[in-house]
Amino acid sequence: MPVVVTGPGGTSAALPFEFTDVPDAVITGLAPTTGPEAGGTTVIVTGTGFTDATAVTFDGLFGTGFTVDSDTQITVVTPAHAPGPADVVVLAPNGNSNPGVFTFFATPVLTGIDPSSGPQTGGTAVTLTGTGFTGATDVTIDGISVPFVVVSDTSITLTTLAHLPATVDVLVAGPGGISGPLGFTFTPVTQIDSVDPPTGPEAGGTTVTLTGQCFTGATAVLFGGVAATSFVVVSDTVITAVVPAGTGVVDVTVVGAGTCGTGIVPDGYEYLPPAVALSLAPDSGPEAGGTTVVVTGTGFTGATAVTFDGLFGTGFTVDSDTQITVVTPAHAPGVTDTVVLSPNGNSAPLDYTFVALPVISSLDPNNGPQTGGTAVTITGVGFTGTTLVTIDGVSVPFVEVSDTVVTFVTPAHSPATVPVVVTAPGGVSDPLGFTFTPVTQIDTVDPPTGPEAGTNTVTITGSCFTGATAVLFGGVAATSFVVVSDTVITAVVPAGTGVVDVTVVGAGTCGTGIIPDGYEYLPPAVALSLAPDSGPEAGGTTVVVTGTGFTGATAVTFDGLAGTGFTVDSATQITVITPGHAPGLVDVIVESPNGDSGPLDFTYVPSAVTTSLDPTSGPETGGTPVTISGTGFTGTTDVTIDGVSVPFVFVDDTTITFTTPAHVPATVPVVVTGPGGASVPLPFEFTAVTTVDTVDPPIGPETGGTTVTITGSCFTGATDVLFGGVSATSFTVVSDTQITAVAPAGVGIVDVTVVGGGTCGTGELPDGFEFVPGALALSLSPDRGGDEGGDMITITGFGFTTATSVTFGGVEATSFTVVSDTEIQAMNPAFDSAEVPVMVTGPGSVTPLGVATASFGGGGLMLGSASMALVPSILPMAIPAAPMFTYEDPIISSISPSSGPTSGGGLVSIFGVGFDSTTLVSVDGVAVDYTQVSDTLITYTAPEHAAGTVVVMVDGQSEPDQIGYTYESLLASTGFTWMPITLFGVLALLLGGALVLLRKRGHLGRP
Repeated sequence: MPVVVTGPGGTSAALPFEFTDVPDAVITGLAPTTGPEAGGTTVIVTGTGFTDATAVTFDGLFGTGFTVDSDTQITVVTPAHAPGPADVVVLAPNGNSNPGVFTFFATPVLTGIDPSSGPQTGGTAVTLTGTGFTGATDVTIDGISVPFVVVSDTSITLTTLAHLPATVDVLVAGPGGISGPLGFTFTPVTQIDSVDPPTGPEAGGTTVTLTGQCFTGATAVLFGGVAATSFVVVSDTVITAVVPAGTGVVDVTVVGAGTCGTGIVPDGYEYLPPAVALSLAPDSGPEAGGTTVVVTGTGFTGATAVTFDGLFGTGFTVDSDTQITVVTPAHAPGVTDTVVLSPNGNSAPLDYTFVALPVISSLDPNNGPQTGGTAVTITGVGFTGTTLVTIDGVSVPFVEVSDTVVTFVTPAHSPATVPVVVTAPGGVSDPLGFTFTPVTQIDTVDPPTGPEAGTNTVTITGSCFTGATAVLFGGVAATSFVVVSDTVITAVVPAGTGVVDVTVVGAGTCGTGIIPDGYEYLPPAVALSLAPDSGPEAGGTTVVVTGTGFTGATAVTFDGLAGTGFTVDSATQITVITPGHAPGLVDVIVESPNGDSGPLDFTYVPSAVTTSLDPTSGPETGGTPVTISGTGFTGTTDVTIDGVSVPFVFVDDTTITFTTPAHVPATVPVVVTGPGGASVPLPFEFTAVTTVDTVDPPIGPETGGTTVTITGSCFTGATDVLFGGVSATSFTVVSDTQITAVAPAGVGIVDVTVVGGGTCGTGELPDGFEFVPGALALSLSPDRGGDEGGDMITITGFGFTTATSVTFGGVEATSFTVVSDTEIQAMNPAFDSAEVPVMVTGPGSVTPLGVATASFGGGGLMLGSASMALVPSILPMAIPAAPMFTYEDPIISSISPSSGPTSGGGLVSIFGVGFDSTTLVSVDGVAVDYTQVSDTLITYTAPEHAAGTVVVMVDGQSEPDQIGYTYESLLASTGFTWMPITLFGVLALLLGGALVLLRKRGHLGRP
């Protein structure tokens, strides 16, 4: 129907408004469809037309917690209701719904338990009676679910689980709820927890204590089925019983009273056999006791002691049922009975022998020299089976002659009286003393060497020197000697030769002491040769002296001056460093306490002296002939310039010539080295020269005008820059290492020359610049793009003013504009994905390196069989390869999200490859702003668009470049259309505007 607005200004044009029929509420489902009669079940009602619903009723009773979740869902809580089905209706102003069905279940009622009690061990079959058991979901005893069987609506059966004695609740749960409880009583049973002690003798008679439960009124206690000799029920948890006779491991049983039943502890008691001793190891030991004995046998478990003739052993330990360890007590010598005591029965005796202690009565002799070797006889008793003889605690070999005699030989020992002890099976004897007496002994001779002429004094150390009667060197008596103390003698050595023994003849029992090879007679020094036998007057020459008798030498002198670094390398060699000395011949002597050597000749040579260099300077490139003047050049071995050796020519004792090597500009020392040493240095100056290292750029048009940067050295004060012999149009010396110059007109490849100032000279870079005819492209920006073309590319180079063509891989550019002689703007044509050369041509243009023979294959420009990007410049200066442009074909793999609202505004991600050169992203043919995140990701914000699926493209017109994106209406899923809403919105705006206008004009009062 039409909607018209009328106001002071007249009546508006009519707009149509459609009244639509709002449907009644409809129930299509309930979840759940059942619940207890007490109510309280949360139910989800599904259907349609619920938007204005006001309630849900169950047989007319209103549900609680009513909530309209949406036009298709309501949540409600059931009220209480008698068991049975009830109609569920949604009340709504547009019409109540059709009824759904919800079934109320009756609450189970528990009326009886048969039986109502059973043992705590469980296993009692129980029948429950009552009503409402159909559909029962759980039966619990004391809150624990048990397996059950619903026999009928009035009967359930189950079997009890184990439970501590107590009366507990039994409950039945079903769809209608949980029943009230009835009690079930778990009754206690007889149970044995422990038997103490758990072992005893086979003869019985042991009183044991049983602990457990339900012992009150017990009628019997059994051990392996045999009744206890007697028992007493102390309490409901304790019984004491006297064990009957028996064997092995047996069950223990208590027969309880009433419902308690019988309790058994399997293997609860073990009958232990009596002890049986089979062997002793060892079976003998000293009368003092202390021997550890291992007793083997059987039945030792529970044993309490081992006795030796009734005396208890110590350290008693039952190692196992078959072994006991015990330590013997002290006992008079003889055989004794050894018995194992056990509560299960003592063992029969075994024999153990206590052996008497050995006794030493005398030593013969009872003294001897400290050097040992004295044969000694020990007499006494108890030596049979002797195992050890010690002297001062050290074992010595011995011979057991009889039970009363043992012999041994003394070892060396320092003078002292020490104990001798005999150890035998009966133990260790008391000690008897043996005295080691001192002897003459020589320990050291200091010094151990001296001259063959003798007369030197030595100190001899040792022992037992008091009263010494002689000191001998190789059998020759010392010139004189003095006994300083019992341990020190000083003696004057007689003349002799070679290595000899030293002997001291002691007094009394001390005897004679000898130290073999104790002294060596050394011959006098003999110098045979010097190497070298000459050196510089400044000294410092290391000289090796060879000869004999150098042991003990103290110095080498040169004309009386001691050399330094003196070292006796061996008896035949000395190393020494010459001191400074005036030029000339000098005597060299080896000084030795055994006698100085005869002299050898050593010549001191004068040092070279340099007085001048001619010339004193030259270019850094080297090659300057130089003459050195001075004196002492004869025998020159080296000429260095700045420390580096150079070839030289010895002219005479006053003249040497050499040619300078290359060297960086600097003033450096020149030194001459000869037999007399190194000269004082003279200075030589290397002067800088002009060098040309690089020209950048190395190419330019034949018309000239290219500004190049020249790098090198010694540019300061340069007077000219030449290209192929033609002066540059202009040049500027930027620094000593850089010049900028404008190339003149020219052709071909030419040398570049810089004419330096002063001593710098002229520097030249051969083939340093190439004049190129016509146009030449050098670089591109950008250098890649999509294969559909249409990108504006900036080409830089030169010779563009008369350009007639721009091609991409041989295909003409869509269009191009010459911006300047060095810049062109060109739109690239479409091209399949490839890397292609870009060429600018005009009158006189040349073909860049390799392009004339290039061909396309496999998607890229090829030169012969190699990719153009890999072709190097073959000539020193050649036309550079054409700049390359890469055509890339982007491929879209996915879009996320793939749909969105018609209002747009959401961020969309495009995934794929080849996005680096992206220039366009379009949605349904319309370009949108985008962000290229990486070569594989582009993002954009979805624009507003009508509902439907549109094409999203990246730089392309073909399948790989595009993907679908779906615009969806926000209310598409509700069934509403846009037209009535739009009309209603327009009407609301018109009515609102009219009200505002009426109020402004005073036709509508304020409330």
